[in-house]
Amino acid sequence: MGKLTWYNIAICLVVSWGGYSYGFGFAIFVTSIGQPSFYEYFDLDRNILGAINALFNFGLAIGALAQGWLVDVIGRKKAFMVAAISSLIGAALITGSVAIGMLIAVRLLHGFGLGMLICLVPLYLTEVAPPRHRGLLSGLTTLSFGMGYVVCAWISIGTYYAKTFNVQVRVPLALACVGPVALLLGLPFIPESPRYLCLKNRASEAWEVLQKIHHDPGDETDSAAHAEYIQIVRQVEFDKEQKAGYVEMFRNPSWRHRSLLTLFIQ
Repeated sequence: MGKLTWYNIAICLVVSWGGYSYGFGFAIFVTSIGQPSFYEYFDLDRNILGAINALFNFGLAIGALAQGWLVDVIGRKKAFMVAAISSLIGAALITGSVAIGMLIAVRLLHGFGLGMLICLVPLYLTEVAPPRHRGLLSGLTTLSFGMGYVVCAWISIGTYYAKTFNVQVRVPLALACVGPVALLLGLPFIPESPRYLCLKNRASEAWEVLQKIHHDPGDETDSAAHAEYIQIVRQVEFDKEQKAGYVEMFRNPSWRHRSLLTLFIQ
């Protein structure tokens, strides 16, 4: 069994900033629409909020679908970069919005980035976690976006009693930039997914990553890392033989059953 190393924990915590970004970014707009000054500034009635939130959720869906293709084309790290930059730009532009049209458009961009992140985080975590601890580390997804919700709730309480529009509305929205910035700062220090490297016929690089992630000083032959490497190589070879895609998810009876279970659980 692979040993859980401090390096493994560290890279998982870096990636968890993506989950935090999703949780905080998803919830923070609720802070704004609870402020009377928000409606006064944008001269709004409540009917248009449906359009704003619908486009945000549409962006989430497009981001979630796009990442499934993008991660196999440019890799997990670069996909994280695209998602984090989209989330950061979207959050920054939402913070600085001065017209309702601008707010609607940039909510779509923000949603796109967050939709990518919430899918990328569990994908990467499961691909770098040792088998014995895969459930624990992938659980950081839920923990991280749950922390985003919690932090957002406390900030919402504090800013609700502020006296100015900028503190009531813009400060909480601006804090949605923290998660993407932290993720971008941490990305240079995490390795590419060994599964992606194998997928791109870069097996030697994948082995080096696995040796570093699962290194055990008490195991001179790195037997656990080697076992994980063999399993990944064989699984990737098998996957390449399969005709896979979003359409095939519902054509293949076994895949359709699992896909529907996942959809309805969500």
